[in-house]
Amino acid sequence: MNNHETFIADNIRKKLLLEGYKSHQIGLAVEAGIRHYHSGKAKTGQVFKECLDHARAYLKRKAA
Repeated sequence: MNNHETFIADNIRKKLLLEGYKSHQIGLAVEAGIRHYHSGKAKTGQVFKECLDHARAYLKRKAA
């Protein structure tokens, strides 16, 4: 991962931990957020928010 990806991944991890998710739940969710970043679909200026939304959606799909 480059520095920007690491920054996004670390911040997604911190945000999900603050929201009450357990650390063992968020590893694959962070990967889902980074995959969205790699897809090129994330808009400039909103990259972190969109990646975080994808990580949350992944966790909701896993919980269902």
